[in-house]
Amino acid sequence: SVNLEKADKAEITAVLAQEAKNTDYVEFEVFNRNGIALDGSTDVSNREYFQQALQGKVTISDLIVNKRDGSEIFVIAAPVMDGDKVVGVVSGFRPASFVSEFAKNFTYGKTGYAYILNTEGQILGHPDQSLVDQNKTIRELAAADSSYNSFIKAFEQDMQSLRGSKSGLAEYDWKGKKIVAF
Repeated sequence: SVNLEKADKAEITAVLAQEAKNTDYVEFEVFNRNGIALDGSTDVSNREYFQQALQGKVTISDLIVNKRDGSEIFVIAAPVMDGDKVVGVVSGFRPASFVSEFAKNFTYGKTGYAYILNTEGQILGHPDQSLVDQNKTIRELAAADSSYNSFIKAFEQDMQSLRGSKSGLAEYDWKGKKIVAF
């Protein structure tokens, strides 16, 4: 039986801190069913990743601001189970550059590269980390730079059809070059 309220919080914190040092995670944290960190320092009950994990789902957040230090992070969250009952959530915090590093591993030909957007068009991963660091959607970027307009059209029409298990491709012009997305 897992009882997070009676668990040795210092031991759990020490184990998770050591695990973070051994991985690319910034830190790990365990939250009770109310969204309160074991050390009582943080309440994440309103965060989408926490809500999803409470429903028994492993999830990754969009780019969010860390409540502790204001840094931009992604959170990977999973339920803490006691049999078939969710009794809490364990979360791993990754730096904002995490998804961009992942995207950099995908190349196409000599100049092709991958980027990752969420369903709202927020840039989550891109070889140019400064685009991610702006924490803006492509619509917001287009308001300041009209070169994004053809991309927005492709995103809103063609790329939306590529979500989920569907496959295919979308073509658009980007600064005078033909781009293919799949």
